[in-house]
Formats: sequence, C-alpha cells, structure tokens
Amino acid sequence: MNYKVKAALTLFAALIGFSLFCSTMAVAQGEGQQCSGNPNQLISYGNVILCSIQQEGSSGTFEFNGNAGDRVEVEVVSSAYWPCVELVGVTTACGAGNRNWIDTVLSTTKQYTIRVYGYSYNNVGNYTFDLESVVPHSPNARQTRYGLNLSDQINPFGDLDTFFFTASAGDVVDITVASGDYWPCITLYAPDAKTTWNACGAGNRNEMRTPALTMAGTYTILHYGYGYNNTGSYNVDVECLAGPCIQVQIPALAGYLMLRGAPLANQLVGIVSPNPGGGQTTTTDPNGYYQFLTVPSGTFTVYAPISAQDNSASAESVQESEPH
Repeated sequence: MNYKVKAALTLFAALIGFSLFCSTMAVAQGEGQQCSGNPNQLISYGNVILCSIQQEGSSGTFEFNGNAGDRVEVEVVSSAYWPCVELVGVTTACGAGNRNWIDTVLSTTKQYTIRVYGYSYNNVGNYTFDLESVVPHSPNARQTRYGLNLSDQINPFGDLDTFFFTASAGDVVDITVASGDYWPCITLYAPDAKTTWNACGAGNRNEMRTPALTMAGTYTILHYGYGYNNTGSYNVDVECLAGPCIQVQIPALAGYLMLRGAPLANQLVGIVSPNPGGGQTTTTDPNGYYQFLTVPSGTFTVYAPISAQDNSASAESVQESEPH
C-alpha cells in the first residue's frame, strides 16, 4: 500500500546554516487548516483553508507569493451560501451556486491578494478555500509514474488534489480516476501551462486519453469532485499506451526549499549519515525542488547550508513508501 509521507522538519539556524531532522507520519492530501482570522493571512500553494464569514457583508483576505508563468487554481466552496472569490487585480469568479473557481496564469512575480465574500449581502457561514499551482505543480503534489495506481481521498469537501509525472514526446497517456463515494473528475496540464485535457461527468469513473504528446517534461493531474460537497476515497491510474513510455524512478526523498514564501533555486542540499549512502548532495531546481533517488538506512540528516540570518527558511519532504 502506498502512502503520502510528509517529513516533519525541525529547523535550527546556525552560523553555517540549518539542518532538517526528519520524522515521518502517513497522511493524505488535503485535510485543511483553520484560517487565522487575521486580515491578509499569508498562505502557500497547496493550502486548504477552512474559514467562515461571520457577519453580513464581511469578507476574508489572503496573500500568497506567485511567480510569472504560474498557472493557479483558486477555488471556494460553501454549503451555507453562494461564495465568491477575487484574485485582486486579475479576475473574479462570482455566480449562483455553492462553488466558484478561478483558473489563470500569473503575469507578474509578486505577492497577490485573494478576497473571499458572499454573493448576497446577508451570506454568512463556513467555507473551504483551496489554492493550487498546477504548472509548476504545488509542493504537496504526489509524484506518480506509468503503471502506478495511487489511492488518496478528498477531505474536506472542496479539496483539490494534485499529482505529477514525467512524460516523453510521443507518449500517448491514459488516465483513469475512480471512486465509490462520489463522481470524480480530472484535468491534465501540459508543461506549457496552456494545453489541458479534462474528464468529468456523471458516474463513479472517468477516463481521459491524450494524443501523442508534443512536449516532454512534467505533467500535472488535478483531481476534484464533481459536486461541491464530494468527499471520500479515490484511485488514480496513469498508463502509457504508445510512444517511448520511459519509466522514471520516483525518488525516495523529495521536497521543496522555500524562503519567506519564495523558492530557493540552485541551493545545495545534502544528506549526512554514518551509514552507506550518507554523502549525497544535490541542488534545487528553479522551483526550489530537490530529490534523492535513494536514502541511507537508519537515521540521517537533510541539510541546506544557508546564512543564519535566513532562519525563516522552511522545507517539506515527501516520500512515496511505507513510513520508516
């Protein structure tokens, strides 16, 4: 059985840097976190926020650091009223129904503001708010590959889950999503942040098939429920039916380095352990992503040597395996 394992990382600033000490627990995507209630709460890609409008005419505001070229999905759902969402200075999604959704490509690298409010003046109640980047994928996205069937769950309602895989030009990709609890839907995004495929309709199973891909690179799958209040378990299966169909190994340890919400590109990351395999180093890509295909047995330390004054840095590691 596959799990998504998030490493709980404790950061210690030192004169020469900080070390990330890993312990693990099995969790699924989503689950949500309560909003702080403070104006302009700073959030990140992959955050699922549980919040509420408690007074008529009130709204909630959130901020995030976005990069030019990011394709972002901003969703708000509520069972109590018609919710609206505004990406300030960019676009607004507001209309009848319990869910509204913004899908846009950011034109500028800056800090953006999101505003959530009710369609009617007297709308009050709870809502779920989800912010995802699909190109490049959110830091909490699960990596998959051809021939792998992954299970996960929509929790809470309004949760958006993302998966990513590596494809070659010429691959014909078939993706199936199935759930016994609700109607599951998927959208596939190409690396250019423009090309998409979608499968969404009535029933407990949806399937999509691409033509021969023209672009090699990382593709992102976005999974969501057809209904605004869908929750439950599902499975996603990715297959290559024709083309090079190159199998890409899923790294034993991967994650992101972020500094005050911005990715740390070309940052050295290393593993220290007295056991074999403990001398590895790698560097992060432009999105702050690092990966190790293998890790030492037993206890090890993942470190990124940066200045002590940058002690606000944070990282999250993801591993697709049994907890250890």
